[in-house]
Amino acid sequence: MQTSGTLVDFVINDATFARLREVSLGVDVPESWARRFGGRSASINFAGRNLHTWTDYTGLDPEAMFLGGSIAFQFEQNQVPHPVHFVTTINLNF
Repeated sequence: MQTSGTLVDFVINDATFARLREVSLGVDVPESWARRFGGRSASINFAGRNLHTWTDYTGLDPEAMFLGGSIAFQFEQNQVPHPVHFVTTINLNF
């Protein structure tokens, strides 16, 4: 039975995916730099979250929930894809 190009293709999507959730890098700063600010030691951390999603899914997000509805009004509960975040933290120990 061939289902390509039928209503089944419109309603059912392959939602397999791989996502790069987080990449982080931590760097200890030289003690001389920490002393400039009155500290004993310091570190800086950089992180990127939700950097990329590899998928053939045609919707907004392969992790979105579908709670039902008619074929004419199927949608992914108005969920948007996970936003990309970049975070920097500075730790200064006294």
